[in-house]
Amino acid sequence: MKPHPIDLHVGERLRLRRLMVSVFEDELGSMVGVTPHQIRKYECGTHRIGASQLYRLGQALDVPVSYFFDGLPLDVRIPETGFAPAPDLLTRRETLELVSRYYQIKDETVRQAIFLIVRNLPT
Repeated sequence: MKPHPIDLHVGERLRLRRLMVSVFEDELGSMVGVTPHQIRKYECGTHRIGASQLYRLGQALDVPVSYFFDGLPLDVRIPETGFAPAPDLLTRRETLELVSRYYQIKDETVRQAIFLIVRNLPT
């Protein structure tokens, strides 16, 4: 049986956040009391995440539970209807690395200056 599109979306958001804050699967597993293998299954959508576990994951990754559902299409249907999530720029390796490195900058003034430079670049 294929994972439900919502489970895939939640797992993708879990992976995105974990990578953004530079937390390894084993570290996150230890924080919430599961194995790294279970974290991988959550991220792939092959194992559903219960409400209490989703809450613990949100706490461990410093995001509200609603974060995991952000960007979920309103017309999500079961897989047999041909649901295909739109490609998300936030899941690209380049984006993840850029955001992760940005938040590793300790000096908030430097971080804000970089933000302003990037925001004002011509597109």
